[in-house]
Amino acid sequence: MRTWRIIPTGAFDIPALESWLERMAARGLFFRETLGLFALFSPGAPEQVRIHLEPTAGPGDREDGELRALYEQAGWRFLGLWGYHFHVFASADPEAQAHTDREALDYSLRRFLKGRLLGGAGLAVCNFLLLRLYWNSIHSLTAADFRYFPFISMSSPGFFPFLLAAVGFFLLDLAYLTGLVRLIRYRATAARPRRGGRCPPIGFLRAAGAVVLLPVLFNTAFLFLGLDYKPYPLEGSGFVTLTEIEGDGLPLSGDSLYNMDYISHSDTPLSRESWYFQQYASFPQHGEGIPDDLPRLEITVQRYLLPGFAAGVTKEYTHNFYYGLGDGYQSLSPAGEFDEIWHSRGERGMVLLLRRDNTVMRAEYVGEQNLLDHLDGFGRMFESL
Repeated sequence: MRTWRIIPTGAFDIPALESWLERMAARGLFFRETLGLFALFSPGAPEQVRIHLEPTAGPGDREDGELRALYEQAGWRFLGLWGYHFHVFASADPEAQAHTDREALDYSLRRFLKGRLLGGAGLAVCNFLLLRLYWNSIHSLTAADFRYFPFISMSSPGFFPFLLAAVGFFLLDLAYLTGLVRLIRYRATAARPRRGGRCPPIGFLRAAGAVVLLPVLFNTAFLFLGLDYKPYPLEGSGFVTLTEIEGDGLPLSGDSLYNMDYISHSDTPLSRESWYFQQYASFPQHGEGIPDDLPRLEITVQRYLLPGFAAGVTKEYTHNFYYGLGDGYQSLSPAGEFDEIWHSRGERGMVLLLRRDNTVMRAEYVGEQNLLDHLDGFGRMFESL
């Protein structure tokens, strides 16, 4: 049964590749072909062989029958093609020698070096664009934010994508620079480096970097395709409204910005899922602005991957105070299906914090009513999320 293995070094490190393929043959795995970061092997009886990688004349010379015939006459057998760069030959004679033309080898290495430099430029552009995309959403965070509000800071939509992108690109950049240095050294060395040594884990760094970056790329596709924003109508949503709290006699603002008839909803694979809804009572559309005591309701709901993270966010929310809405939070014993209930009452209204499992709700209310009287309604709202 054929098997795939991660290529542990770059295709430009010829001695390291030859040594690795020899060790694989000694385990009973014989090279067949490559696919990206992986090499395909066929099983067989373990054999001590000499591996030689012969450079191709160019990308179009993959089927060089004359070259293969010459090597077969000299006792070598053809195993497969290493991408567009090498013919891979094996000999049962551990002392077998292959005489690669120095000019052909130098031409091949110059091709590799040019390709590596172009690839490095492309990698640098990818570094900048992807990191810049997520940096824009977290650049305002400071060391004090992470010191005093670490959970809230880490819940920023761009935090984990930026962190993963930075780690992934670090691994890819390290693999690239390591391979580039080895290529330059190999070209500058007239004599072939000693065979049989262990090659640096360039391929494994590339593979690890690609694995770390994959969810970031998936997350980025969500953003550019507009799949992250999924609003839905207020009617039938189950959300508690200002009318339910104040009564049907309260006139609501005619401005859709302050009287939402929909629930703002966003979600990506690497960020919290969030909902937002607000309603304001009617107020003049001119003058000094919105009165401080104007009845209004703002609801923010966030769902995290882990309940422990949600509990950390809830605790940090209790350290935030709002002018006129209380100067300290009080905790109630969990009621119904809520794991935590916190409330803060002030002269103008109150703030209510609710947590159930990994979901946290913060409701900011200006008015004379008590949000605790509507816990059943908030419970139904949680069920509808």
